[in-house]
Amino acid sequence: MNFERILDLKPNKLATFNIQNIKIRLKLEEKVFLPHPDSLLLANSIKINPGEKVLDLGLGTGILAITAAKLGASKVFGTDTNSKAIKNSQKNAILNNVSEKCVFAQGNFFEPFRNEKFDVIIANAPQIPGPGNEEKYFSQATNGGLDGTIPTIKILRSAAKHMNKGGRIYFPLKEWMDWKRVLKEAGHLYTCRKIAETFSPVWTKDKVRLHKISNLIKRGRARRHLINGKVYYKICVYEFDQFRSNTVSSTFLSSSSIL
Repeated sequence: MNFERILDLKPNKLATFNIQNIKIRLKLEEKVFLPHPDSLLLANSIKINPGEKVLDLGLGTGILAITAAKLGASKVFGTDTNSKAIKNSQKNAILNNVSEKCVFAQGNFFEPFRNEKFDVIIANAPQIPGPGNEEKYFSQATNGGLDGTIPTIKILRSAAKHMNKGGRIYFPLKEWMDWKRVLKEAGHLYTCRKIAETFSPVWTKDKVRLHKISNLIKRGRARRHLINGKVYYKICVYEFDQFRSNTVSSTFLSSSSIL
């Protein structure tokens, strides 16, 4: 994957991606979260069996939902708090001839489809450590709370009651967050398996993000990987398989649950 090209993507453009040998075209629009290296690594790592029902949490341009539809999902649901992302995803579903499979709605995570259950849940939650106030991360696309784990753990805690038996979740985890806490928490409900990893360059044009990451490196929260003179960070994609559906801890589910 050419991460340099991905990081240079701009709105009001038509971009083409080759994901799992499938051509996907996306219209990129203003005020919609654009695909990033973690999005592409996740899209290239997910496994969808024919006929499965999928939920994409945080649509953005719709790249993950469209990938799932192209891979054989019977129905793909998607949510985003941003109304512009919903409209952009709907247009991109039409552009890729999968609109008949896709149902998108505005709202926080599971809320718009709270009565549905899914075989696969895909999420690329905010993970850059930011303000400690747990409620603030919803309004900032990159803010993952004090240690970067808050949205990820909330999704994992709530997902079990929205999954069909034998369901699974796909998540990218970035090394600047407290990923060990995520895996420890997830162990209460899932078997965890790393299925992909890569190094992505830090996007130097995003001065706010660059400043945050630089501070994390200085504080020892993230490693500084130098490749060809450029600073990179590590991304891993994990598959979380549900295996304790009959013995889920009520304390685990209720603590900071989204719904």
